[in-house]
Amino acid sequence: LSIQTVASTVCSLQVARTRADGKIEFEPIAGTARQSAGRDGGIAWIWTVDGDEPAGKMMLVIDCGSAGVQQVAIDVAR
Repeated sequence: LSIQTVASTVCSLQVARTRADGKIEFEPIAGTARQSAGRDGGIAWIWTVDGDEPAGKMMLVIDCGSAGVQQVAIDVAR
């Protein structure tokens, strides 16, 4: 996953999951540390989706603090 933000911005990547009670919880994704954007503002994360992740949409949350928060869905195929 690649994003473009403001130079030197620190961003994190998490997965948003809906619990049985309907509330959303955010979980860190193994192997995706917080990253600081370079001079060009670019950040990229590469990771392997866990084998027990169910097929379907996986909602990701990119949190760049004061620069903003974005959500993106990816398809997990099995």
